[in-house]
Order: sequence, then structure tokens, then C-alpha cells
Amino acid sequence: MGEGPLNVEKRLWEQVTFTHYNARLKVEHRYRVEQRWFSFRDGVVPAGAVRYRNRIRYRLNGFIPLNQKTVTNKTVFLSLYDEVFFNPKGPFFERNRVYGGLGYQFDPHWTVQAGCVRQSNFTPASYQQNVLTPQTTASKNNLVLSVIYRISRRNTEVPAPEYVPSQPD
Repeated sequence: MGEGPLNVEKRLWEQVTFTHYNARLKVEHRYRVEQRWFSFRDGVVPAGAVRYRNRIRYRLNGFIPLNQKTVTNKTVFLSLYDEVFFNPKGPFFERNRVYGGLGYQFDPHWTVQAGCVRQSNFTPASYQQNVLTPQTTASKNNLVLSVIYRISRRNTEVPAPEYVPSQPD
């Protein structure tokens, strides 16, 4: 057997994000369509695997500033999101991620967040050789630490507008 990962995934994606500023609660909707290419160790494609797949993702992300009315300089905030992953060819409902974290925005450029994400992967029920295998779910918890640097080309004499410090993936 060769060494290294069993498969390597490369992705391109298109996305659109809408943000609503409702008093203290900031809500972000992110829609993403991914194109995914896989290569497999030793060039052998496992049974049932494919080299190309599409995926659709939707994330609902909420931010609540704790010590300010808006997410601005020196703001402590809570961030919560639920992201669902869909496979257009099936199984349709593929994955779910739920995140909760605490963040701090130092200035218009620097933000840090720490939290926990629970990822659940769903496999479809199957019926092969007179054996019914029910849908299964495999979940795992991960700690997340993100440091975000935002490039700003605005005139620094004008106050920066509020933005939500969402994680890129």
C-alpha cells in the first residue's frame, strides 16, 4: 500500500452572502455551490466512489455583540451557525454542522474566534443482497480557533462600516 492520504479533494465554489442587521442580532445567510474533484491513492478509484461531484451548502449564522451595540472595535461577540450540505445526486441530505463560539474583534482588521463545531455525516439506507441497512449518522466534535485579518482599502479617516466576522469555510 502507498503512503499518504487515501484521497485528495480539490474544490472551486461560487457563493452569495446576505447579511441582515436587526438591532443587536446580526444574521448572515450564505449559499454556496461547490465543484469537487477527487484523486485517489495509487490511482485506484474505490467501489462506489467518483472523481467529480457537486455539492450545495447553506449556512445560517448569527452574531450577538455582548459589550457593544454593534460588532465594531473591541467587541466581544457570540457566533452560532447551522450549515447543511446537500448532494444533488443523492443522498440528498449529506452533512450538518452546528457551531457555537466566542469571538473578539480588536479593530477593523483583526478578529479571533474560538468555539466548537459538531459535524454529522449521513449515509443513506441501502438494500443489497436482501439485506436492509438503515440510514446511519457519524458525528464528531472539533475545537475551532480562527484568526481573521481583513484587508481594508477604505480611507482610514472615515469610520469603517459594521460587518460580521464570519469564518470563510
